[in-house]
Amino acid sequence: MTPNKSENTKQLFGGSLEVIGGKHAIITKKEKAYAEQLTLVETNEKLEVRTTEKANLNDTTQSQQRKRKHRPIAVTKGICEESHSLIGLFTEYKFCYQPPGDTATRKSVFGSSISGCILVILDPFTAYYQYPWHLPPDHTKYSVFIDQEDVKDMKVNVMEILMKVTMKKRDEMRRYIVYELMPKLVYGDQKEKFDLFQDAFSITINDLIERVKTLNLN
Repeated sequence: MTPNKSENTKQLFGGSLEVIGGKHAIITKKEKAYAEQLTLVETNEKLEVRTTEKANLNDTTQSQQRKRKHRPIAVTKGICEESHSLIGLFTEYKFCYQPPGDTATRKSVFGSSISGCILVILDPFTAYYQYPWHLPPDHTKYSVFIDQEDVKDMKVNVMEILMKVTMKKRDEMRRYIVYELMPKLVYGDQKEKFDLFQDAFSITINDLIERVKTLNLN
């Protein structure tokens, strides 16, 4: 099934496991198969993760639950500039899918991170190699890496990999994102004094100064 070009937001959903992701262009049969794996059918029971309480609900109630959980956002003019609705959506999900587009980097990496969402990275250049000042070298603390070639070749199942991440591990990762990572990704109020951490601006300026000092010494 080929996704509609206007569908820039794809959701992978299942009870206690939720994933939200981005767009991908369909060019070859190989990439079409890749997209089909990512565009999961809501009624596919194999991909639904339900708690015991939800499993006991009747079909009507389950359908209503799914409809409330599914909140696709139409990408309209201005929504990327006014991203409050996107940030609000990210906060409702445990995993945020970050496939590369025209370039490896994605604005959504930061929007998802400051929302407390665990990143699902397919290309290391999306986050790991680009921002050494703001993101820690141990990427397992805040993200799950799945090689995009393995996904395209249908060698792995994204949902199965994410389902193997225990609830304890998810909680640990999200706690790290909120308390350790998030302060480094936002701009602090210039009127406030930060004693416990540096905001994104301070980190950038301080590291630039150190970089210049190093270059001058050489």
